[in-house]
Amino acid sequence: MIQTIPLLTDNYAYLISHGPHRYLLDPGEAEPILKLLTEDPQDLSGIILTHYHMDHMGGAATLSQRTHAPVYGPAPAPFSWIHPLHDGETLPLGKNELYFLSLPGHTKTSGAYYSSASASLFTGDTLFSGSCGRIFEGTCEEMFHSMERLKAMPEETRVYFGHEYTRKVLPFARTMEPSNKNIVAYEKTLLSCSTPSTIGREKAINPFFRTDSPEIKEHLSLPGASSKEVFCALRRAKDRW
Repeated sequence: MIQTIPLLTDNYAYLISHGPHRYLLDPGEAEPILKLLTEDPQDLSGIILTHYHMDHMGGAATLSQRTHAPVYGPAPAPFSWIHPLHDGETLPLGKNELYFLSLPGHTKTSGAYYSSASASLFTGDTLFSGSCGRIFEGTCEEMFHSMERLKAMPEETRVYFGHEYTRKVLPFARTMEPSNKNIVAYEKTLLSCSTPSTIGREKAINPFFRTDSPEIKEHLSLPGASSKEVFCALRRAKDRW
């Protein structure tokens, strides 16, 4: 079971449960989550972080103290109370596993978690529905390769992202690829909460997954460019949007 928890202005935390295990992902603040955990606040298997921006980890220390749950996050961890995870390491989730994927770009240590129990991917600020995260510490090349890694996952994979940005970013996607009817159709069906998406949907509507699109290349005046060059041009254009 996956429970979506809206926090702050537009953040999402998630409670991931399967069998005897429960993980809390990206708690940007503590108090709203503590209210949800009143029945048995000490049955958390762990608190997991996709990166170390405060809107994703601001409640982690308090929650760990109150629930005695260990905190896990990408290596290297900035604090001694966080257990560092490297690419490919796993945490138990029922009879399955929760995989950590290292995805530098948004930050040097950004990552995601994949639940094999439910074919669900928790992407933090790397992949949003219709867009990708800003590049704060990493490089555009790193972000491109991280996004390509996610793009290669099975199309039915459900994508749980870190912010509710979808309505804000789809006009940019439409501008980059005006003839893409999938974007228009998606906008018409959007609810106030658009998480989760799927890898298949993102391949149809997300310009950062569609770097081979002739229309996007034409819009950017990059007809013969590589996918990486198109991706970086898209990221620069989105930064100016």
